[in-house]
Amino acid sequence: MEIVATQAAKALGGALRIQYLRSQDCDAGHSEFISHGPAPAALDLRNATAALRLARRFNPDVVVFSLWKSVFAFLLLRFFLPGPRIVLFVHSAQSAHMIDHLVTAVMVRLSHSVWTDSTKSAQGRVGQSALRHRARVISFVRRRPSKFSSQCSRPSFLYWGRLHEIKRIDRAIELFSRIAARHKRARFKIVGPDAGNRAALENQVTRLGLSDRIEFVGPMAIEAIEALAEEASFYVQLSSQEGAAMSVIEAMQFGLVPVVTPVGAIADYCVNGSNSILFDDLDNTADRIEEVLSEQSRYRKLRESAIAQWSDDPLYHDDLLIAAAEENNRRHARPDGRNEAATIDPYRKLQ
Repeated sequence: MEIVATQAAKALGGALRIQYLRSQDCDAGHSEFISHGPAPAALDLRNATAALRLARRFNPDVVVFSLWKSVFAFLLLRFFLPGPRIVLFVHSAQSAHMIDHLVTAVMVRLSHSVWTDSTKSAQGRVGQSALRHRARVISFVRRRPSKFSSQCSRPSFLYWGRLHEIKRIDRAIELFSRIAARHKRARFKIVGPDAGNRAALENQVTRLGLSDRIEFVGPMAIEAIEALAEEASFYVQLSSQEGAAMSVIEAMQFGLVPVVTPVGAIADYCVNGSNSILFDDLDNTADRIEEVLSEQSRYRKLRESAIAQWSDDPLYHDDLLIAAAEENNRRHARPDGRNEAATIDPYRKLQ
Protein backbone atom coordinates (compact mmCIF):
# COMPACT_ATOMS: atom_id res chain seq x y z
CA MET A 1 0.00 0.00 0.00
CA GLU A 2 2.91 2.38 0.60
CA ILE A 3 3.68 2.01 -3.12
CA VAL A 4 0.31 3.54 -3.92
CA ALA A 5 0.64 6.22 -1.27
CA THR A 6 3.91 7.52 -2.64
CA GLN A 7 3.71 6.89 -6.39
CA ALA A 8 0.06 7.63 -7.08
CA ALA A 9 -0.32 10.76 -4.97
CA LYS A 10 2.74 12.30 -6.63
CA ALA A 11 1.55 11.27 -10.09
CA LEU A 12 -1.76 13.04 -9.61
CA GLY A 13 -0.11 16.27 -8.53
CA GLY A 14 -2.38 17.03 -5.59
CA ALA A 15 -5.65 16.11 -7.31
CA LEU A 16 -6.07 13.25 -4.88
CA ARG A 17 -5.21 12.99 -1.19
CA ILE A 18 -3.82 9.68 0.03
CA GLN A 19 -2.71 8.93 3.59
CA TYR A 20 -1.20 5.63 4.63
CA LEU A 21 -0.93 4.47 8.26
CA ARG A 22 1.07 1.53 9.58
CA SER A 23 2.62 0.44 12.88
CA GLN A 24 6.03 1.65 14.04
CA ASP A 25 7.82 -1.67 13.51
CA CYS A 26 7.09 -1.66 9.78
CA ASP A 27 9.57 0.09 7.53
CA ALA A 28 7.41 1.90 4.99
CA GLY A 29 10.05 4.48 4.16
CA HIS A 30 9.60 8.20 4.59
CA SER A 31 6.99 10.21 2.75
CA GLU A 32 4.51 12.97 3.42
CA PHE A 33 1.83 10.42 2.52
CA ILE A 34 2.91 7.87 5.15
CA SER A 35 2.11 8.05 8.86
CA HIS A 36 3.31 5.68 11.57
CA GLY A 37 1.07 4.65 14.43
CA PRO A 38 2.06 5.32 18.06
CA ALA A 39 2.77 1.65 18.89
CA PRO A 40 5.14 -0.94 17.40
CA ALA A 41 2.68 -3.85 17.30
CA ALA A 42 0.08 -3.87 14.52
CA LEU A 43 -2.58 -5.26 16.90
CA ASP A 44 -2.02 -2.56 19.55
CA LEU A 45 -5.30 -0.72 20.15
CA ARG A 46 -3.41 2.59 20.17
CA ASN A 47 -2.77 2.15 16.45
CA ALA A 48 -6.46 1.46 15.88
CA THR A 49 -7.55 4.62 17.69
CA ALA A 50 -4.86 6.58 15.82
CA ALA A 51 -6.37 5.32 12.56
CA LEU A 52 -9.80 6.52 13.64
CA ARG A 53 -8.44 9.98 14.56
CA LEU A 54 -6.57 10.20 11.26
CA ALA A 55 -9.69 9.21 9.31
CA ARG A 56 -11.83 11.80 11.12
CA ARG A 57 -9.26 14.47 10.34
CA PHE A 58 -8.99 13.67 6.63
CA ASN A 59 -12.60 12.58 6.02
CA PRO A 60 -11.68 9.94 3.39
CA ASP A 61 -13.93 8.65 0.62
CA VAL A 62 -12.41 5.16 0.70
CA VAL A 63 -10.49 3.37 3.48
CA VAL A 64 -8.47 0.27 2.58
CA PHE A 65 -7.36 -2.30 5.16
CA SER A 66 -4.64 -4.84 4.48
CA LEU A 67 -4.26 -8.14 6.35
CA TRP A 68 -6.07 -9.50 9.39
CA LYS A 69 -3.90 -7.62 11.90
CA SER A 70 -5.69 -4.40 10.95
CA VAL A 71 -8.93 -5.80 12.39
CA PHE A 72 -9.23 -3.42 15.37
CA ALA A 73 -8.84 -0.34 13.19
CA PHE A 74 -11.21 -1.95 10.68
CA LEU A 75 -13.94 -2.42 13.31
CA LEU A 76 -13.55 1.08 14.76
CA LEU A 77 -13.85 2.77 11.37
CA ARG A 78 -16.58 0.44 10.14
CA PHE A 79 -18.88 1.24 13.08
CA PHE A 80 -17.79 4.70 14.23
CA LEU A 81 -17.00 6.48 10.96
CA PRO A 82 -20.09 6.61 8.74
CA GLY A 83 -19.56 7.63 5.16
CA PRO A 84 -16.43 6.13 3.60
CA ARG A 85 -16.38 2.90 1.66
CA ILE A 86 -14.55 0.21 3.66
CA VAL A 87 -12.37 -2.11 1.58
CA LEU A 88 -10.39 -5.19 2.62
CA PHE A 89 -7.30 -5.99 0.52
CA VAL A 90 -6.41 -9.71 0.56
CA HIS A 91 -2.93 -10.75 -0.57
CA SER A 92 -2.89 -14.52 -0.21
CA ALA A 93 -4.95 -17.44 -1.44
CA GLN A 94 -4.55 -19.26 1.89
CA SER A 95 -4.85 -18.33 5.54
CA ALA A 96 -1.65 -18.21 7.56
CA HIS A 97 -3.43 -19.79 10.56
CA MET A 98 -6.87 -20.24 12.09
CA ILE A 99 -7.00 -16.73 13.58
CA ASP A 100 -6.25 -15.26 10.15
CA HIS A 101 -8.97 -17.46 8.63
CA LEU A 102 -11.66 -16.46 11.14
CA VAL A 103 -10.82 -12.76 11.35
CA THR A 104 -10.53 -12.37 7.58
CA ALA A 105 -13.90 -14.09 7.12
CA VAL A 106 -15.51 -11.52 9.45
CA MET A 107 -13.77 -8.63 7.67
CA VAL A 108 -14.92 -9.91 4.28
CA ARG A 109 -18.54 -9.92 5.47
CA LEU A 110 -18.36 -6.44 7.01
CA SER A 111 -16.48 -4.70 4.20
CA HIS A 112 -18.20 -2.95 1.31
CA SER A 113 -15.74 -4.48 -1.17
CA VAL A 114 -12.82 -6.90 -1.22
CA TRP A 115 -9.77 -6.30 -3.36
CA THR A 116 -7.44 -9.21 -4.06
CA ASP A 117 -4.07 -9.64 -5.72
CA SER A 118 -5.32 -12.50 -7.91
CA THR A 119 -8.30 -14.63 -8.86
CA LYS A 120 -6.80 -17.42 -6.75
CA SER A 121 -6.88 -15.18 -3.66
CA ALA A 122 -10.50 -14.25 -4.37
CA GLN A 123 -11.44 -17.92 -4.73
CA GLY A 124 -9.54 -18.93 -1.61
CA ARG A 125 -10.60 -16.15 0.75
CA VAL A 126 -13.99 -14.98 -0.56
CA GLY A 127 -15.01 -18.25 -2.17
CA GLN A 128 -18.18 -18.89 -4.15
CA SER A 129 -20.47 -17.28 -1.57
CA ALA A 130 -23.01 -14.54 -2.16
CA LEU A 131 -20.22 -12.09 -1.24
CA ARG A 132 -18.19 -12.99 -4.34
CA HIS A 133 -19.64 -10.05 -6.29
CA ARG A 134 -17.77 -7.71 -3.93
CA ALA A 135 -14.35 -9.00 -5.04
CA ARG A 136 -12.13 -7.16 -7.51
CA VAL A 137 -8.65 -8.24 -8.64
CA ILE A 138 -5.98 -5.53 -8.59
CA SER A 139 -3.04 -5.73 -10.99
CA PHE A 140 0.24 -6.47 -9.21
CA VAL A 141 2.51 -5.05 -11.91
CA ARG A 142 4.38 -2.49 -9.84
CA ARG A 143 6.44 -0.67 -12.50
CA ARG A 144 7.85 -0.82 -16.02
CA PRO A 145 11.49 -1.94 -15.95
CA SER A 146 14.16 0.23 -17.56
CA LYS A 147 16.77 -2.56 -17.58
CA PHE A 148 16.70 -6.24 -18.41
CA SER A 149 18.77 -9.29 -17.60
CA SER A 150 21.46 -10.53 -19.94
CA GLN A 151 20.36 -12.48 -23.02
CA CYS A 152 23.07 -15.04 -22.24
CA SER A 153 22.30 -17.66 -19.61
CA ARG A 154 24.66 -18.09 -16.69
CA PRO A 155 24.43 -19.94 -13.36
CA SER A 156 23.48 -16.76 -11.52
CA PHE A 157 20.39 -16.83 -9.31
CA LEU A 158 18.37 -14.23 -7.39
CA TYR A 159 15.66 -14.19 -4.76
CA TRP A 160 14.06 -11.11 -3.23
CA GLY A 161 11.37 -10.93 -0.61
CA ARG A 162 10.92 -11.70 3.07
CA LEU A 163 13.19 -14.29 4.64
CA HIS A 164 10.23 -16.22 6.02
CA GLU A 165 9.73 -19.95 6.31
CA ILE A 166 6.73 -19.99 3.93
CA LYS A 167 9.06 -18.76 1.17
CA ARG A 168 10.99 -22.04 1.51
CA ILE A 169 14.34 -20.41 0.86
CA ASP A 170 15.87 -23.48 2.50
CA ARG A 171 14.58 -25.54 -0.44
CA ALA A 172 15.94 -22.96 -2.91
CA ILE A 173 19.37 -23.26 -1.25
CA GLU A 174 19.23 -27.06 -1.55
CA LEU A 175 18.36 -26.69 -5.23
CA PHE A 176 21.19 -24.24 -5.77
CA SER A 177 23.66 -26.61 -4.07
CA ARG A 178 23.03 -29.10 -6.89
CA ILE A 179 23.76 -26.44 -9.51
CA ALA A 180 26.84 -25.24 -7.61
CA ALA A 181 28.22 -28.79 -7.63
CA ARG A 182 28.24 -28.62 -11.45
CA HIS A 183 29.31 -24.98 -11.94
CA LYS A 184 32.19 -23.38 -10.05
CA ARG A 185 30.94 -19.91 -11.07
CA ALA A 186 27.40 -20.45 -9.79
CA ARG A 187 26.18 -17.66 -7.49
CA PHE A 188 22.97 -17.03 -5.54
CA LYS A 189 22.06 -13.65 -4.03
CA ILE A 190 19.27 -13.55 -1.47
CA VAL A 191 17.75 -10.09 -1.01
CA GLY A 192 15.24 -9.04 1.62
CA PRO A 193 14.51 -8.37 5.29
CA ASP A 194 14.74 -11.06 7.93
CA ALA A 195 11.29 -12.35 8.93
CA GLY A 196 12.62 -14.86 11.46
CA ASN A 197 14.37 -17.29 9.10
CA ARG A 198 17.76 -15.74 8.29
CA ALA A 199 19.83 -17.37 11.06
CA ALA A 200 18.63 -20.85 10.11
CA LEU A 201 19.33 -20.16 6.43
CA GLU A 202 22.84 -18.89 7.16
CA ASN A 203 23.53 -22.04 9.20
CA GLN A 204 22.30 -24.14 6.28
CA VAL A 205 24.61 -22.33 3.85
CA THR A 206 27.58 -22.88 6.18
CA ARG A 207 26.72 -26.56 6.60
CA LEU A 208 26.61 -27.01 2.81
CA GLY A 209 29.93 -25.22 2.36
CA LEU A 210 28.40 -22.52 0.16
CA SER A 211 29.36 -19.38 2.09
CA ASP A 212 31.47 -18.17 -0.85
CA ARG A 213 28.64 -18.83 -3.33
CA ILE A 214 25.54 -17.55 -1.54
CA GLU A 215 25.24 -13.96 -0.34
CA PHE A 216 22.60 -12.55 2.01
CA VAL A 217 22.27 -8.97 0.80
CA GLY A 218 19.57 -7.64 3.15
CA PRO A 219 16.75 -5.27 2.13
CA MET A 220 17.20 -3.29 -1.10
CA ALA A 221 15.15 -0.80 -3.09
CA ILE A 222 13.63 -2.18 -6.27
CA GLU A 223 15.96 0.02 -8.36
CA ALA A 224 18.97 -1.69 -6.78
CA ILE A 225 17.38 -5.10 -7.30
CA GLU A 226 16.85 -4.21 -10.95
CA ALA A 227 20.60 -3.59 -11.26
CA LEU A 228 21.34 -7.01 -9.70
CA ALA A 229 18.92 -8.62 -12.15
CA GLU A 230 21.05 -7.42 -15.07
CA GLU A 231 23.79 -9.84 -13.98
CA ALA A 232 21.51 -12.80 -13.21
CA SER A 233 19.62 -15.35 -15.30
CA PHE A 234 17.21 -17.08 -12.91
CA TYR A 235 14.83 -16.07 -10.16
CA VAL A 236 14.16 -18.77 -7.56
CA GLN A 237 11.10 -18.76 -5.28
CA LEU A 238 9.91 -22.12 -4.02
CA SER A 239 7.19 -20.89 -1.65
CA SER A 240 4.74 -23.21 0.07
CA GLN A 241 1.95 -20.64 -0.42
CA GLU A 242 1.47 -17.33 -2.27
CA GLY A 243 -1.05 -14.88 -3.59
CA ALA A 244 -0.07 -13.06 -6.77
CA ALA A 245 3.65 -13.11 -5.82
CA MET A 246 4.72 -9.60 -6.85
CA SER A 247 8.42 -10.47 -6.81
CA VAL A 248 7.88 -13.26 -9.36
CA ILE A 249 6.04 -10.80 -11.60
CA GLU A 250 8.89 -8.30 -11.26
CA ALA A 251 11.48 -10.97 -12.01
CA MET A 252 9.69 -11.94 -15.22
CA GLN A 253 9.51 -8.28 -16.25
CA PHE A 254 13.27 -8.00 -15.73
CA GLY A 255 13.83 -10.98 -18.02
CA LEU A 256 14.78 -13.51 -15.37
CA VAL A 257 13.58 -17.06 -15.90
CA PRO A 258 11.50 -17.96 -12.83
CA VAL A 259 12.11 -21.26 -11.07
CA VAL A 260 8.99 -21.47 -8.93
CA THR A 261 6.43 -23.66 -7.21
CA PRO A 262 2.97 -23.50 -8.83
CA VAL A 263 1.18 -22.15 -5.75
CA GLY A 264 -1.41 -19.37 -5.56
CA ALA A 265 -1.69 -17.31 -8.74
CA ILE A 266 1.80 -18.38 -9.89
CA ALA A 267 0.16 -21.45 -11.42
CA ASP A 268 -1.97 -19.16 -13.61
CA TYR A 269 0.84 -17.20 -15.24
CA CYS A 270 3.91 -19.43 -15.04
CA VAL A 271 3.82 -22.12 -17.71
CA ASN A 272 6.44 -24.84 -17.41
CA GLY A 273 8.82 -24.83 -20.36
CA SER A 274 7.17 -21.78 -21.92
CA ASN A 275 8.08 -18.86 -19.63
CA SER A 276 9.33 -20.61 -16.52
CA ILE A 277 10.61 -23.76 -14.85
CA LEU A 278 8.13 -25.24 -12.39
CA PHE A 279 9.62 -27.04 -9.41
CA ASP A 280 8.69 -30.67 -8.79
CA ASP A 281 11.66 -32.17 -6.95
CA LEU A 282 15.25 -31.11 -6.37
CA ASP A 283 17.02 -33.43 -8.80
CA ASN A 284 14.59 -33.10 -11.72
CA THR A 285 14.45 -29.32 -11.39
CA ALA A 286 18.25 -29.07 -11.24
CA ASP A 287 18.46 -31.15 -14.43
CA ARG A 288 16.00 -28.86 -16.22
CA ILE A 289 17.95 -25.78 -15.16
CA GLU A 290 21.08 -27.47 -16.48
CA GLU A 291 19.39 -28.07 -19.84
CA VAL A 292 18.49 -24.37 -20.10
CA LEU A 293 22.03 -23.34 -19.13
CA SER A 294 23.49 -25.53 -21.86
CA GLU A 295 21.14 -24.34 -24.61
CA GLN A 296 21.20 -20.57 -25.14
CA SER A 297 18.32 -20.50 -27.63
CA ARG A 298 16.08 -22.25 -25.14
CA TYR A 299 17.02 -19.78 -22.41
CA ARG A 300 16.30 -16.80 -24.68
CA LYS A 301 12.87 -18.21 -25.57
CA LEU A 302 11.96 -18.59 -21.89
CA ARG A 303 13.32 -15.12 -21.12
CA GLU A 304 11.40 -13.41 -23.94
CA SER A 305 8.15 -15.16 -23.00
CA ALA A 306 8.59 -14.12 -19.36
CA ILE A 307 9.01 -10.46 -20.36
CA ALA A 308 6.01 -10.59 -22.73
CA GLN A 309 3.73 -12.05 -20.03
CA TRP A 310 3.22 -8.69 -18.30
CA SER A 311 3.78 -6.17 -21.10
CA ASP A 312 0.09 -5.19 -21.43
CA ASP A 313 -1.07 -5.27 -17.80
CA PRO A 314 -1.94 -2.01 -15.98
CA LEU A 315 0.35 -0.76 -13.24
CA TYR A 316 -0.51 -1.60 -9.65
CA HIS A 317 -1.00 1.95 -8.39
CA ASP A 318 -3.00 2.95 -11.47
CA ASP A 319 -5.34 -0.02 -11.13
CA LEU A 320 -5.79 0.50 -7.40
CA LEU A 321 -6.71 4.15 -7.94
CA ILE A 322 -9.22 3.14 -10.60
CA ALA A 323 -10.76 0.73 -8.09
CA ALA A 324 -10.85 3.48 -5.44
CA ALA A 325 -12.62 5.83 -7.87
CA GLU A 326 -15.17 3.12 -8.61
CA GLU A 327 -15.77 2.73 -4.86
CA ASN A 328 -16.25 6.47 -4.45
CA ASN A 329 -18.77 6.51 -7.28
CA ARG A 330 -20.71 3.73 -5.54
CA ARG A 331 -20.59 5.72 -2.31
CA HIS A 332 -22.46 8.62 -3.93
CA ALA A 333 -24.83 6.52 -6.02
CA ARG A 334 -28.56 7.01 -5.43
CA PRO A 335 -31.18 4.26 -5.71
CA ASP A 336 -32.08 5.53 -9.19
CA GLY A 337 -28.51 4.93 -10.32
CA ARG A 338 -27.52 8.58 -10.46
CA ASN A 339 -24.75 10.08 -8.35
CA GLU A 340 -25.33 12.65 -5.63
CA ALA A 341 -21.89 14.10 -6.31
CA ALA A 342 -19.80 14.59 -9.41
CA THR A 343 -18.65 11.23 -10.72
CA ILE A 344 -14.92 10.57 -10.60
CA ASP A 345 -13.69 9.15 -13.88
CA PRO A 346 -11.76 6.00 -12.88
CA TYR A 347 -10.08 5.85 -16.28
CA ARG A 348 -8.54 9.28 -16.10
CA LYS A 349 -5.04 9.07 -17.55
CA LEU A 350 -2.47 8.69 -14.78
CA GLN A 351 1.04 9.96 -15.45
